[in-house]
Amino acid sequence: MKIDELKELGLTNHESQIYLSLVKLGESSAKDIIKITGYHRNIIYDNIERLIQKGLISFIYKDKKKYFRPTKANALIEMLDEKKNEILKQKEKVKKLIKEIEKLIKEKKPVLNASIYYGIIGVKEVLFQVLKEKKYFGIGISNASVDVLGELFWTNYIQKIKENKIKEYLLLNNDFNRNVPIHSPKKTYIRYLPEQTELITEILIYGKNVAIIVYTNPPIATVIENKEAVKSFISYFNTLWKRSKKNKLVTKKDYSNFSI
Repeated sequence: MKIDELKELGLTNHESQIYLSLVKLGESSAKDIIKITGYHRNIIYDNIERLIQKGLISFIYKDKKKYFRPTKANALIEMLDEKKNEILKQKEKVKKLIKEIEKLIKEKKPVLNASIYYGIIGVKEVLFQVLKEKKYFGIGISNASVDVLGELFWTNYIQKIKENKIKEYLLLNNDFNRNVPIHSPKKTYIRYLPEQTELITEILIYGKNVAIIVYTNPPIATVIENKEAVKSFISYFNTLWKRSKKNKLVTKKDYSNFSI
């Protein structure tokens, strides 16, 4: 038996040293334990008291002198069982606290929550969030997005859009000319922005989120989680849609069904 093994069971270094000394010495006085460990008498008595409370040692009086000895060998298991029961009790208390904490967090939840995603991996993470929705709106879809993330990524991504049967309403920049299979006869609604309103950023509106993506090198995205922001950008999308070259119409019903 080693000190480290006892420490792994939850005993302190002092407790482990004193307990191991008693196991080796057998019945001993505090003076004997001080002699073998070299600890100050206050440290000995403090730790002996804790070991008694843990059920690992006991004591007897002989000729008015106090002697200590280790209890039965399976006392360590009983100590762990006691600790386990205590942890279970604490766990139940924590469950109740979690409900109270969640309630308080919900009450204090900020009106606007924004996150920044940096680099290609970060921007892809934002795009993968879109795949969880039934529909999304895109403004300013650009050649830069294909240049930065690559045609292969977008080909695979568009395939996932189709497999998940996600409706997409896209306003492409007027000069968009990259070779990706963006057109779909059933689920994709596309118009092209007028030349004078071409955007240098892409805006995605999905669920309760608005993502603003700048395809620089490296790219960066800001995601805003806010219902009012979504309503505002949907209104912006409507205005641009009416000014853009027709491809397929987005009906009023499509807008009212958008999840916010």
